[in-house]
Amino acid sequence: MSKPYILANLSKIPDRELLAHGLCGPMELLLKRASDVNFVSWLQGHKALVSSHSAAPYLDQGLIYALEAGHGNADEIIASFVGIYPDLKESLMQAIRQIERRGEVRGIQQGMQQGRQEEKLGIARTMLHNLHLGADVVQQATGLSKQDLASL
Repeated sequence: MSKPYILANLSKIPDRELLAHGLCGPMELLLKRASDVNFVSWLQGHKALVSSHSAAPYLDQGLIYALEAGHGNADEIIASFVGIYPDLKESLMQAIRQIERRGEVRGIQQGMQQGRQEEKLGIARTMLHNLHLGADVVQQATGLSKQDLASL
């Protein structure tokens, strides 16, 4: 960890060179290409290139990245992956379930955060209108912004 990190711009490295990077080559290629607007078309058009490398252990992470950052319909991306790597259908489905769970957790976290914000607003409303405390005191107690307090 004491050595400096070397960052590589994957977009500058040719596809075949990325694939020559051993087990992480297919994932690097997906990281490079997933954000392309025509990712699904590229994936389908380069099926031979992508499938020429055995299914690497990092491929499921490449799929997760492609689904989260990629352009295109998730079902089309998944179908393209399964078409290229039919033996990986089960592990790809596990990756999809992992993404779905992540989305559920994010939704729960967002709901909890929204609930805390609404509770703060309710407390601030009570402090301002019922207890007649000053805005500065309420802001300090609740951590709400002056804009939030002004809306009450």
